[in-house]
Amino acid sequence: MKTLQLKNTRALCLNILISIVILTIPFYAQRIALLNTSLSVLTINLVVLSITLFITSRKRIIAVFKKEYLLWLFAALFIVSFIPSLLLNPNAHGIGVFFEWLLMPAITGFLLHAYIQSAAHTFKTVRNTLLFTLFIISVIAVTYFILDIKTFDGRLSAFYPSPNHLALFITPIIPLLIAQFFNLKRIPSKIVYLSIFILSLFVLFFTNSFISSASLIISLSFITLIYVQKKKLLLSILLMFFIIISIIISHKITSIELNSTHNPLFSRAEIWTVAIHHIQTNTFLNTNHIDSFGQIYLEAQPFYAPYNTWSAPTPHNLFLTLWISSGFITVLFFCLLCSRWLYITFHFYKKTKNATILFYVAALLIILLSGIFDTPFWKNDLSLLFWIIFILGINQELIKT
Repeated sequence: MKTLQLKNTRALCLNILISIVILTIPFYAQRIALLNTSLSVLTINLVVLSITLFITSRKRIIAVFKKEYLLWLFAALFIVSFIPSLLLNPNAHGIGVFFEWLLMPAITGFLLHAYIQSAAHTFKTVRNTLLFTLFIISVIAVTYFILDIKTFDGRLSAFYPSPNHLALFITPIIPLLIAQFFNLKRIPSKIVYLSIFILSLFVLFFTNSFISSASLIISLSFITLIYVQKKKLLLSILLMFFIIISIIISHKITSIELNSTHNPLFSRAEIWTVAIHHIQTNTFLNTNHIDSFGQIYLEAQPFYAPYNTWSAPTPHNLFLTLWISSGFITVLFFCLLCSRWLYITFHFYKKTKNATILFYVAALLIILLSGIFDTPFWKNDLSLLFWIIFILGINQELIKT
């Protein structure tokens, strides 16, 4: 009896720790001086959680890896592929980016997955805490809107460095919210989730992020095409999505100056040109330190004058960012990793016809589609969000809990 109580207490404490880590994701920018370096609060929490999960799940780690060896092999190779760049360009910033944005979120994701395999209730804890985090961020963002605290061009960014960053974080969680809404049976619970959904859409709309909005609609349209059998209903839903995206596009066009100096698409084309030129001269390995595109972009300025923007920290494309940071092999393993994940989830859906899994597919597709025009993986909060969605999606048998 005492052993069972001790086990339950340990599980409760670990679930509380997991919830705390997820709830601190929005505070990714807060840093603490530690051991003559500066680490984010989120990263410190990830280290603590990873050590705890390792101690708790060490007997299951090898078994979990063997069970899905190809998936986690691609994940390991993706992370390891950054090491040559670190060795070629040893510097504190590159090591910090690798540790905080890549290594710790990936390790935490794997260990959390291993723990969920033996503690199924943790799946519900992770999912619900993530949805609650979406609610908190939405409420804070709406407060910023009410106080009329916006960017210089009238967009909503709340406490995030940019409106796109805010949109990139909240958008992939929305399909998970929809999935949970359809799985609920009690009307009061449905009203609560519907309220959070409306709140998050309100925030997304006023971020004026065309990329995130389009990714959300395209992803939901895609899973609708797969699931819905009745053609009339399908056409009605697609028509609704078309109307919504038309409104968003119109709002986007009318809210930006078409002058090329401020046109985001024109600026991105310029940034991509510089990025592709750099890739052509550094195809397989990165000759600069990780996260060095800002310097590359400024150095190329004399060759692409006049620049529309004075600086660009990333190429505004996830795949170009990974390629410039570590070379072609990194992009290859990332694509293999995502392809394998999609194969596993679609295979599960084909076998069980569990439609809920499709919303988790939509969440990952949002990240990948947004990655065409932005970098939704390239911060420790966005990276951790990727791995959380990743591990929730491959625990398909628990999705309806």
